[in-house]
Amino acid sequence: MTSKARLLKGAHTVLACMRAERRPYLTDVADIRIEVRPEVFYDPVESVFFAERVPKLVGKKSFIEIGTGTGIVSLAVVRNGGELILATDINPFAVKNAEANFSKHQVRKQVLRGEGLEPVPRDIRVEVIFWNHPFHYVAVPPVSTVEQSVFDYRYTGLYKVFRDVRRHLLPGGEFLLGTSSLARINSIKKIARKYGYSNKLLTKRSVRFAHRPNTKGIDLRIYSFKPI
Repeated sequence: MTSKARLLKGAHTVLACMRAERRPYLTDVADIRIEVRPEVFYDPVESVFFAERVPKLVGKKSFIEIGTGTGIVSLAVVRNGGELILATDINPFAVKNAEANFSKHQVRKQVLRGEGLEPVPRDIRVEVIFWNHPFHYVAVPPVSTVEQSVFDYRYTGLYKVFRDVRRHLLPGGEFLLGTSSLARINSIKKIARKYGYSNKLLTKRSVRFAHRPNTKGIDLRIYSFKPI
């Protein structure tokens, strides 16, 4: 089996573990208690990495999160003093999950259902947009909404977000992309250049797979993309 095939098999293993969770459960991420519901993508290692690092990068700025999932990153940004404007997710179960977690922590912001930035009103502009994107490039479209949290068909999702992100950034704003060594980094940079963005690696950390802690892990990363 090739390394690429092993990685895809591992991704399917993660999804199978998530589907095995038939009831909501509570967990703590970065000292924030959240509920995780069935059919919502949640990886504890990724969640901790981004919930600890994104708030420091956003600071007190205005912020939109794409693909919010449980809402943990947005909650961490708000706790750190950032101004969450809204969040989006394509998965209707994730929208409800994030809304519940926002309500629990008195964060009265909308979670809009839709792909990428497509549900965001055109007149809304912020200083920072963050997306922990689906890492895996695949040649066959994902079947379920939760699979869309992991697999991006020919990176069409990335193309759409890079196409749309400029119109929602204030002058001097930036697009933060959460990614990993599982992704096609060179392809991402190529898409960014196509739409006129510079790129800079802000942070990187080697981590172990949550579902295979004794095997070789991956690098989790955050890149900054700014309009040129």
